[in-house]
Amino acid sequence: MMVCGCSIVPQPYSPSATTKTTTSPLRTCTRHSRRGGGRRQRHSTWETHAGADGRSQVENPRAIFTAQHQNYTYAHSHNAGYQTWLLDLNAAVASDTWSAVPALLRFPCAEPEIVLSLAAGAGQATLVKTILHSCPDAIRHTVAAGAAVMAAARGHPQVLAVLLAAGLSADAVDEHETAVLLAAAGAAGVHPAAAEACTSMLIGAGADANAATSRKLWKPLMAAAKCGNLAVMRMLLDAGADSEARYPNGKTPLYCAAEWGRAGAVQVLLDAGARPEVAANRLMTDWSAEGAAEMQRGVLPAEVAARNGHLAVARLLSKAAAEREARGVPVRVASCQLGDSSHAVEAGGAAEARQTSRPSTAIKGDDSW
Repeated sequence: MMVCGCSIVPQPYSPSATTKTTTSPLRTCTRHSRRGGGRRQRHSTWETHAGADGRSQVENPRAIFTAQHQNYTYAHSHNAGYQTWLLDLNAAVASDTWSAVPALLRFPCAEPEIVLSLAAGAGQATLVKTILHSCPDAIRHTVAAGAAVMAAARGHPQVLAVLLAAGLSADAVDEHETAVLLAAAGAAGVHPAAAEACTSMLIGAGADANAATSRKLWKPLMAAAKCGNLAVMRMLLDAGADSEARYPNGKTPLYCAAEWGRAGAVQVLLDAGARPEVAANRLMTDWSAEGAAEMQRGVLPAEVAARNGHLAVARLLSKAAAEREARGVPVRVASCQLGDSSHAVEAGGAAEARQTSRPSTAIKGDDSW
């Protein structure tokens, strides 16, 4: 197989005795030497593996470890034995040979924390259980919480069950202050049923629906609203999640749902009592007179929906605002500009003009959690 002009030869996993003889699936790069016109062959630190779509993907073998292993130090990078172990572990993971990993845990330089995170993220519940039983003193609470976050974010309820049975709190947070429930509620790219199973398991184990143990103010309901998983949202609301929790920039779960065009999520939140007139009033840091006035005014959920092209959601919010106004609740008219056309979404249900251009900067957030 050719990737970027390099021949990639996947090989089966085989533990290496030394770094030079490792058979990890490294790509072999053959390039012309500038001196003498000969050809030289070298092994790169880039590997290939099959992605979720079946295609080969190339990535740095150390990246998957250093992303999990925050204590990767200068000593690690200059320890030949550790580097050999890392390459062997990488080869086992890349070739999906998880049965070889327990043997690697017996190496003198083995670090169970790394293996635990990788196994949890891959849904290897049996291996996670083995690590927890064989290396109980080596697994710190935050590491186990980080493994739970990995499992929840990738939709592996079996791994969560093992970690909870081992004594991990359902309200645990990892070293980045991410609550396990937040990762489960905001799981993107997984089957909705898997996210629902993880969320249900955590709530059943007593997790706080508002993730109060985390110093992050991004709440599980906001993440679920952004993803549009209605079943997860209903679970959280039934468990006591605040339908009008505020992020520091003023965003609410309703705003997040409108921002991403999740009509079903918007309706669930409206039914739960969320107010469509609550604006995100700290989205900018422009302290000029005009900017300060704009910040004070804020951006309504209907406005951000219209600006991002979700006009059906904007109409839904407009209708909800009109119903509240009819009951005597003071509401603010929502309007915004899209390119050269004006899209007015008023409480009375005014018709929108045809959109001719998308705004150059859409008001959207980052990852779900």
